[in-house]
Amino acid sequence: MPATLQQVLAELTMMSAPELVHDEGGGVLRCVACGHRCRIAEGKSGVCRVRRNVGGHLQVPAGYVGGLNVDPIEKKPFYHVLPGSDALSFGMLGCDFHCSFCQNWISSQTLRDEQATAMPHQISADQLADLAIRRRTPVCVSTYNEPLITADWAMEVFKRLKPRGVLCGFVSNGNATPEVLEYICPYVDLYKVDLKCFDDHHYRKLGGTLQTVLDTIVRLKEMGFWVEVVTLVVPGFNDSDDELRDIARFLDLHIFIQDHGNQFDLPHIQRLPCRGQAGVPSLLVSLRNNNQRMDLLVLRVVSPRLSHRIALRRGLHRVDDRIE
Repeated sequence: MPATLQQVLAELTMMSAPELVHDEGGGVLRCVACGHRCRIAEGKSGVCRVRRNVGGHLQVPAGYVGGLNVDPIEKKPFYHVLPGSDALSFGMLGCDFHCSFCQNWISSQTLRDEQATAMPHQISADQLADLAIRRRTPVCVSTYNEPLITADWAMEVFKRLKPRGVLCGFVSNGNATPEVLEYICPYVDLYKVDLKCFDDHHYRKLGGTLQTVLDTIVRLKEMGFWVEVVTLVVPGFNDSDDELRDIARFLDLHIFIQDHGNQFDLPHIQRLPCRGQAGVPSLLVSLRNNNQRMDLLVLRVVSPRLSHRIALRRGLHRVDDRIE
């Protein structure tokens, strides 16, 4: 009988970094790799389903990728780091959130949804690091799934790349703890946070809390990471004028506008109605008019209802902007 995905992944593990686990006695471990701070009994796993208590030791993912590509760095998206450069992008499997609109659902939700079909492909940290050097990518990014829950192995990769001059980064939901940020700080230069919304009720539906993510953004900046923040605008979920203005005001950063309307038609997404009569275009005008300083916030606009062009991009570069 073929091994299940869970059985395969159970063989692709390593011991957790000691900084990311606390022994609470009685065989119970406290994982601090993400904001859930799961208390994990013997034989059980955390919310992420990939960090597991085995014999009183926290076993975590290692030695494989669920996705591996050389991408334009703007696709991460990092818009203010070595523009026009390539990034070696790798990811594993699993997530501590369960967003129905996830653009990496095939890898992030593969342990929750049988229709998500990503599989692990074995590779060593040395092989990944050597690949980045051979492809001459100046940046290496842990992405495609939530990197916080696989931070232990990502650091094994980054430890091999930092001395060779490669910038290393995370593309994350921001559901971090102070402990995990201290752990990754020596090896991670760049950190992109997906700020899903500005409504705690909505955040809890995704599996997290708003305040934890906001605290992470502030802490990342204070610790000296290069921080960029993205909000994927999902009709009916986070597209109200007030909510998007609150996001922009909190960050007080620049809004770059992309029209990703053609990429919202994914099979696992339930279509949601747009709020109000104004629609996305006038909402974006409102946002621009209410922000004076503009630096790092990226609003990726996803709307199947747009009938005319808002912004024109050639490849990953914006060449025309209709928001005035």
